Amino acid sequence: MGGERSTATGFDYESWPLYRLLTDAREDGRVRSLVLGVGVDPLTFATDFLTVTVLEAETFDAVFGDIAASNSEGRIVGRVPFDAETVRRHVRDEPMQAAGAAVLDLAWRHREDLL
Repeated sequence: MGGERSTATGFDYESWPLYRLLTDAREDGRVRSLVLGVGVDPLTFATDFLTVTVLEAETFDAVFGDIAASNSEGRIVGRVPFDAETVRRHVRDEPMQAAGAAVLDLAWRHREDLL
């Protein structure tokens, strides 16, 4: 979204349009981030904070509306519905990192509170 600049003390977040948009949205309740849990791998002690961020539709479109269809990490295949069948398929049948599956399952279980 452009407008980023460095200062002698570090990155100037206040002048970055994406930061301003998300901060304003968080302050007026259009964006909420919550921690749903913490997962710890018993063998490696690797720790994952299971977080979810909920954006109002207009805010989501303002932030991600012009996102590229692909980049060096892959391609966007389209919007994935947040429904029982899709969540079940991703949590149980699709290859997914354990923390990702856990946060998706928790978000589905608590969807009424989140949405």
